[in-house]
Amino acid sequence: MNADSSFTRKWEIEARGTFTEINIGPQIGSGEMGGMVKNGIFSISLNPDRDDDQIYLWGEWSKKENGGEWIWSTFSGPTASGSFELKRK
Repeated sequence: MNADSSFTRKWEIEARGTFTEINIGPQIGSGEMGGMVKNGIFSISLNPDRDDDQIYLWGEWSKKENGGEWIWSTFSGPTASGSFELKRK
């Protein structure tokens, strides 16, 4: 991926651990995403075609490992958030 670029890709995410006390949002499953990398920082929208139930990811881009923070945002505002790690298939 170029240093500064936009992209669209397919995604697939599974939850790890126990999530009985927190609702983690609609990011479990698969779909189409859109995002960009600028100045070594990436930002991704997992549901770019939605106005509500949006999942945003952001972090520092590296060719070795990528991870960062996520937020689930609804019409009423931020609903849940946490950290994540990306792995290539």
